[in-house]
Amino acid sequence: MSSSTVPDRSDVETEYQWDLEGIFASDEEWEAAYADVEERLDRGLTNVETAMDTLEGIVEGVEETVLGIEEVSHATDEQATTTEQIAAMTDEAADQASEISTEIDSIAAATEQQSARIEEIEDDIQRLSEHESEHESDGQSN
Repeated sequence: MSSSTVPDRSDVETEYQWDLEGIFASDEEWEAAYADVEERLDRGLTNVETAMDTLEGIVEGVEETVLGIEEVSHATDEQATTTEQIAAMTDEAADQASEISTEIDSIAAATEQQSARIEEIEDDIQRLSEHESEHESDGQSN
């Protein structure tokens, strides 16, 4: 046997074989684990999509606040808006913008966590797929 060929599982002594039953006792157990990983991946993607939708809503809110600030800054005495009212409205808009910025940062951090978790789940799926391929090839060679 050359070093570049992989022997059939049946040609390898039992003591040198992986105990596949120690990983998954049955095909059904492996299938259930695989389905669970797929479900968690779907949930993670849904959470990221929800976070992105929320982030878009916040950005729209910031844009509306900026438009409001511009409208207030263009107000005239004819509209009976005093300088103090404009300053108060501008301060309030700035406070709201600061709160929105904090929310954006929070959502961005949550999105990063979800993305990291999705990568972990994708790695799990890859390992499970590789395990399934090995398991199928072992079943065919035995």
